[in-house]
Amino acid sequence: MTQLDSEVSLPNSEPKDTSVEMVLITQVQRNALIEYLSKQPYQEVAAGINFLRDAPLVNANLVLDDKQDATISDP
Repeated sequence: MTQLDSEVSLPNSEPKDTSVEMVLITQVQRNALIEYLSKQPYQEVAAGINFLRDAPLVNANLVLDDKQDATISDP
């Protein structure tokens, strides 16, 4: 797996907007999904398994304020 850089800088150029939509899953969720897919017919799920195995790895530490509402809403 590769480490995903949070910033991309190009020499001698203006900063570019590098934001992309992402869906994050935990390592436990990823492992469970790979295990489930591995029990399916290989031809049907090979691309999905390879995608999950090759997906970038991001380590994130989240600090949540107990007083804030913990709900997630769409923008």
